[in-house]
Amino acid sequence: MANWTGGVLTKWGRELQAKVLAGTTRLELTRIKLGSGSETAEQVDNMRDLYDPKASLGISSVAYEDNLCTVTGIIITQGIETGFYAKEWGLFAQDPDEGEILYMISLDNIPDWIPPGSQALTISASYAMTIAVENTENITVNISPTGLVDVDMLNSIIGVAGRSTIYSLNQTVTMEGLPAMHYLRCVTPGTTDATAPIISSSVQDGDLITDGSVVWQVVKAANLSELGFRTPNTLVPLGRIAFSTVLPPGYFLECEVSGTTDDGPLVVSDPAEGDTVEDGTVTWSIHIIGSVSDIPVATESANGLMSAEDKAKMNSIYIDATGGIGTKSGRFGIRIDKRNSDPATRCEYIFDAKGMGPCGMDFTNGIFNYGDWGDLWFVKNNKPVMLKSDGTVDYFLDPDDYTKKEDGVTASDVANTSYDGNAMARIPLVYVKRWEDGRYEYEVISETPFDDTYKAFAHTDAAGDIKDFFYYSMFGGSGNASKIRSLSGQTLAQSLTATQEIAGCTANGTGWYTHTWSQRELIRTLCLLMGCSTDLQSIFGNGNCRSASSASGMLATGTLKDKGQFYGYNNTNQVKVFHIEKFWGDQWDRVAGLINNNGRIYVKMTPEGNGYRVTDVTGYEDTGLTAPSGFASYINGMHCDKNGMIPTLATGSSTTHYCDGYWTNNTQLDYLFAGAGADYATAIGGPFCFSVNRAPSDASWNIGCGLSYV
Repeated sequence: MANWTGGVLTKWGRELQAKVLAGTTRLELTRIKLGSGSETAEQVDNMRDLYDPKASLGISSVAYEDNLCTVTGIIITQGIETGFYAKEWGLFAQDPDEGEILYMISLDNIPDWIPPGSQALTISASYAMTIAVENTENITVNISPTGLVDVDMLNSIIGVAGRSTIYSLNQTVTMEGLPAMHYLRCVTPGTTDATAPIISSSVQDGDLITDGSVVWQVVKAANLSELGFRTPNTLVPLGRIAFSTVLPPGYFLECEVSGTTDDGPLVVSDPAEGDTVEDGTVTWSIHIIGSVSDIPVATESANGLMSAEDKAKMNSIYIDATGGIGTKSGRFGIRIDKRNSDPATRCEYIFDAKGMGPCGMDFTNGIFNYGDWGDLWFVKNNKPVMLKSDGTVDYFLDPDDYTKKEDGVTASDVANTSYDGNAMARIPLVYVKRWEDGRYEYEVISETPFDDTYKAFAHTDAAGDIKDFFYYSMFGGSGNASKIRSLSGQTLAQSLTATQEIAGCTANGTGWYTHTWSQRELIRTLCLLMGCSTDLQSIFGNGNCRSASSASGMLATGTLKDKGQFYGYNNTNQVKVFHIEKFWGDQWDRVAGLINNNGRIYVKMTPEGNGYRVTDVTGYEDTGLTAPSGFASYINGMHCDKNGMIPTLATGSSTTHYCDGYWTNNTQLDYLFAGAGADYATAIGGPFCFSVNRAPSDASWNIGCGLSYV
């Protein structure tokens, strides 16, 4: 929490203050800056700018009381390129002789972390400072026209939700406890409770709040123009539009006669399409929104309130390049509290996942419980198929018995080594956004891209095209360097190098390869989302981890061929997720797309260009991350961004944080091995399990691979 010290005037600030007291000028406050510098009190005196300025804030409001002036600015992270700790607060003013000066500085020894817009949910925070003044009449404050508004400001714009009050669909209000720049929109009409609901400190855009029989949805606005509400004492140009809570849902105002609005609330009786309303010296006409296209758009020749981009944000509606109107994809997300080590309680659902029930294996009765996830597209459209070598689906398999075709009667080729193809799990298109801030790691998915920060790396082919599905082997790879297969009833391939495994997989034809990092990360993300725990062995099953010392400890493929889409045990047996056996356990999965190059982590999320190089990092992205030391240790720290979740700390345990194992060797180039195998005991395996301590040339019984096709 911020802990600002009292403001200190700079030398230039004291000189300006003297001019103000002498009556030769007014104190004209212009803007606020935040910075990450650590100057001393002695250095402040001669500073003309912050030591390390990071963000400039328009002044949003000013309040006077008892010769004290409180100036407020609000930062929104959307425009922040690089995160920083807000250690410096600077107030700037206009000096008639010097121009703009740094008037006052305040420092913070417990600074807030301001996350970058690219790696966090766009958030906002208020920064205010109170200064003593001799005469408030001698102060001028330049309120920024693009300055943001906080909750108190919103209260005067759209009104606080009344108690025991009837609200209609789409009416908007504010309420105590909302963050800056957030308001509430009624999504279920009804009557509010006699007492106001308590709003969580973690509330965010899209959350639902129940208030009596009313359900509100939290809406975040980027600025006052986006809110689009009529405000008192405001100069309104011709053509400007505005909304008002005194109008029925779907109605808006358009300025027919420019002027200044009244200093009180708008009064409208029995509004109807085409009526006019007098508001101070403004004349509004009332219109009904039949569709988003009815809302005037700001152009050089028309002062409409909203730009096309602003319109696209309204009520989750978007406008495509042809002017078509559609609804944005739902977002299902989870966040992990870095400060909480309990895997069962550190995860929290966000966005449309909020309130959903997690999945889990009933180990006692041998039944998988889907929770509230069974009807979502990535579960419903995940199918077991026989995929021909040319990449076409030959037929679907019975999801509960792979020995049969989808009709449940006809025998399948799932164990036929003469079949020209392989048994594959079809993974439908999913877009993912991953990021972190100082407190949480976030993973959010959607069926269509919510915006351009949502990526479909796992579904991108070598030409850069995004496919509706990719295919992941249902079974561990069998065969040899001549050809790797995914078939039931086979012995796992072993003692091959990375180059030999790739040769065996690509021998199936164009589009075939080993498993890749982006594919594994997508499936791992989906498991985390469904299970809402970072101990995913406890949710889905332990997998075949049994401290084996030879290949005899591994299981033949297809041990779960009659167990459905998800199945697992809480002993040393096999595990299956999304129709995929041994996603962890049984045999290490050598994965393309992530390399530890002498302690530096490099990734390649898609196969374009140079493909997935084996012995060098040409075409890979340098993540800037150093692989932490560890051998058979447990992960307790991650870096989460568009490239996935990559370990940064490995001093945890089998029952805390991520509960999965970690290995590294930072003196050579190492390929990623994922999931763990039968050579390690139960607790250390899992979907987070991460080993970067073996070279691509390593060949052993406990190392294997699997097929993918995109």
